Amino acid sequence: MNPYQTLGLAPGCTDADVEAAYRRVASSGQPDSGGSNGPLLTVAAAYERLKTEKARRAYDQQSGMTSQIVAEFFDNCIPRMEATR
Repeated sequence: MNPYQTLGLAPGCTDADVEAAYRRVASSGQPDSGGSNGPLLTVAAAYERLKTEKARRAYDQQSGMTSQIVAEFFDNCIPRMEATR
């Protein structure tokens, strides 16, 4: 789950952008509006990850590290595995 995509935001957004997007997206998924709880829980989780600048920075660093680890795996491990076949 990418919280930026869930809320329709781009990296570099402000606290006010996150709150406005959360309110907009959450209101469309209210269970009493005919929706289920699943999408609302996803939106709430995205909001929690992005609601402050500190939280956004932590998420961005974590997701960047994850991307780097995956890239290193494919760059280093996959060629070695193919060489042993």
